[in-house]
Amino acid sequence: MTLNCDNVGNRVIQLQTRENVLRVTEDQTTLTYYQCERAPASSDALVGTL
Repeated sequence: MTLNCDNVGNRVIQLQTRENVLRVTEDQTTLTYYQCERAPASSDALVGTL
């Protein structure tokens, strides 16, 4: 996935999803989000750790 930030240029990140886990990686940094509960809306609630 490519993100475009104003006056910074493009940023390339990698997204990985597995059972109740989302990993977001940019360069050498990876954030891991775990689903801790179901949100009342259509999206899932996630909690991140570094």
